[in-house]
Amino acid sequence: MRLEQDLAAFGSLVSTTGEARSRATLADRALAVAIRATGASYGLITVPDGPTGSILAARGVPPAVERLATEISWLDSPAVRAVAPVGRVVKGSVERLPLTPAMRRALLEARTRTLLFVGLHRD
Repeated sequence: MRLEQDLAAFGSLVSTTGEARSRATLADRALAVAIRATGASYGLITVPDGPTGSILAARGVPPAVERLATEISWLDSPAVRAVAPVGRVVKGSVERLPLTPAMRRALLEARTRTLLFVGLHRD
């Protein structure tokens, strides 16, 4: 699976322990490293799951943002389209980024002003 290959690249960034290195465990560790490295308040990793996405890992995500991340159509998501090329990084003001109106509103209500998202794989 493409996601497993992408997350494997993060494997060198996290320390190994005795626990099984499942996809979700590795995603959670990679997210922790990314949050620390960027100074982010919270973060999540979503993956396609049918017509919408599902959350593979999340840390400190406001409930409305987490809910919308699993309700917005994956194919219609402006954020997903923006990072479709492998390795594409999009960062900027929540007010100007490609987001659905509902997600933009939820992020602003959560006092999120800047957002960074990365395209790790293509479907």
